[in-house]
Amino acid sequence: MTESRPRTVEAWIVIAGLVGLWVALGSRTVEQARTHDFLALYTGAYLTSHGRTAELYDAAAQLAGGEDPGAGNTELVPFIRPPFYAAALAPMGRLPYRAASAFGLRRRFAIFAAWPGLAWRRFGIMGCGLRCG
Repeated sequence: MTESRPRTVEAWIVIAGLVGLWVALGSRTVEQARTHDFLALYTGAYLTSHGRTAELYDAAAQLAGGEDPGAGNTELVPFIRPPFYAAALAPMGRLPYRAASAFGLRRRFAIFAAWPGLAWRRFGIMGCGLRCG
């Protein structure tokens, strides 16, 4: 005999465990992401928000990272996305580097944390139509 209702408690325990694992593993990469991966996005945002769109793909301008590179990298971390992506990121370029980095990290965490609840309401457990029970 199968149970007809979803086992919501068990499902949320699994979700909480996976989120905990994501936080534990992801926290180890924050500094690398801030000083490398995010730097490329911030450089594009900074140059665009300060009217320097013509320099968007100029290696010297990207290496300088604008007026506030924050990370102090000596190697080029190029912005390689299309100009419309830099335009979408432009408001972030008005913030100082560390504040923009912290905002970006919090925004990604909030999106990731909200996903299970949104997926549960729309698709059932785990966002794939899978149900426990």
